[in-house]
Amino acid sequence: MSSTVSAISARTISSVFSLVLKVVVPLWIVLFGVPTVLLWLNMMHGAAGGPVHEGITWFFLILWIAGSVFFFLVPMRLKRVRIGENGLYISNYIREISVPFDSIKDVTFNRWIRGNPITVHFRDATAFGDRIMFLPRPDFDFRNWNKPHPVIAELRRLAGLKD
Repeated sequence: MSSTVSAISARTISSVFSLVLKVVVPLWIVLFGVPTVLLWLNMMHGAAGGPVHEGITWFFLILWIAGSVFFFLVPMRLKRVRIGENGLYISNYIREISVPFDSIKDVTFNRWIRGNPITVHFRDATAFGDRIMFLPRPDFDFRNWNKPHPVIAELRRLAGLKD
C-alpha cells in the first residue's frame, strides 16, 4: 500500500516530449515509407509524367532506412522516469516498474544528441534491461546551458554515487 502512495506522489523528471517522440516515430516511418515503397514499385511519376529518376528512388530508400534506424536507436528507447521516496518509477508507457536507488550504478548523458538524453545504468538487469534512457525535463536556467542537467547530480546523490 505504501508503494502505491509513494508512486502517486512521485515527481516526474522525464520530459513529456518522450511520449510525443514515441508516437511521431512510427508515424514518420509509415508516412515516409509509403512513398518510398511506391517509388520502388514504379507507381509514382516525375513532374513530366515520366518515370522518377533512379537517384531519387535510392535517395528516398537510404533516407528512410537511416531515419528509421536513428529513430529506433533513440526515441523508441526513451522511458518515463519519476523519483519516489525509495527509488525510481520507470515506465515504457505500457508497464511501470520500481527500482531502488541503490540499484543505480551510474548516471550518464549524451551531450551530442538534442535534448541530452540521460542514461541510468543499473547494477543488475531490470525488466527494461541493465540501463534505461530518458529525456530530462527542460532546464530553463540558461546559466547552465553548457553543464550537465541538474537531475544527473540529484540521481547520483540519491544513489550514493560520487561525482
